[in-house]
Parts: sequence; structure tokens; C-alpha cells
Amino acid sequence: MLKKLIPLCLLALAACTNNPIPAHMMEPREQSFKQVDGNYYLKGKLAIGDVIRSLEWQEDDPFFNNLPFALQRGFNAAGLLNQNASDAEYHLLSDIKDFQMPSCMFGSCETGCAVEYTLVEAKSGDPVYRELVVVPHTSEYPLFGANSTMVIYEAAGGAFGENIAHIAQSLARKTEADIR
Repeated sequence: MLKKLIPLCLLALAACTNNPIPAHMMEPREQSFKQVDGNYYLKGKLAIGDVIRSLEWQEDDPFFNNLPFALQRGFNAAGLLNQNASDAEYHLLSDIKDFQMPSCMFGSCETGCAVEYTLVEAKSGDPVYRELVVVPHTSEYPLFGANSTMVIYEAAGGAFGENIAHIAQSLARKTEADIR
């Protein structure tokens, strides 16, 4: 019984960490964008705006601080990001609505997050598109020898990476008529 409790206690300790999830762990996988057509309306027209947290989480906790960097890298990989943010036609605002702390047992972690994305026109500040993305995520880890903090980070980062991939793919499919 004690042998089963030790890994669960280690995971609980890792969940209490005060370090942010590394940005590279939150990035979508590159293959996420292979199916995105290279010619689309929002190509190169976006800048990453504010990322806020509506969920009940300590405001000063840095756990999600690297999400803006992961969004920039993901949207750049998808071709959506304008390299000069001041020239972007649209800003993408992100609101973390929910995050399920990874539940890990027997070499598998299940987690998920809900982020509401709002696309606003840069000139007017008017919202032109809104989507709530709720994506579950499952990651695997070795039963023995796994670094519990890294297991938590990889699971949580994977959830945000899949969330970013979903919104990037969704926006890449939008036409001018969908946005206006």
C-alpha cells in the first residue's frame, strides 16, 4: 500500500510547485500544422494580446506565465503571427477559464484546459470572433524513474499545446466572411 502512495504523494508535491511550465512544453507539435493550407485569410494578420486567468488560481502563481510565449511560437509556426505586432490587423486575447490538474496513475496522466479566445480588430478594439476551446489531454510516463515535476509539466503543457493547436487550426480555416 505504501508503495502505491509514494508516487501519488510525489505528484501532489509537484503540483504545488511555484515554477512556470516551460514554454516549449506548452507549444503545439509541429505536425499539428501540416494540414493547414498555406493560403488563408488570417495569414500573418495576428498578434498575441493579453492572457488572463478567470479560473480560481492564485494570481501571483507563475504556473501559466509562459502561455503567451507558447501562443506566439505556435501561431508563428502556423503562419498566423504578424512579425511586427504593431502592424497586426487583429489581436488574440486568451482567457484561461479552467485547468484540470493532471491526474496521474499507472504511467498515464489525464488533464485538460478550457481557454476562451477572442479575436479583436486592432484599430477599433471590437471583438470579431470568439471561441471557447476545451481540450482533454492524456500523456504517458515511465512507471519507475520519472521526475514527478516533469511529469506534471509535460501533462499540463501538452494540454495547452493541444488547445493552441486547435485554435490555430480553427482560425486558419476562417474566411473574411467568418471574421467580419
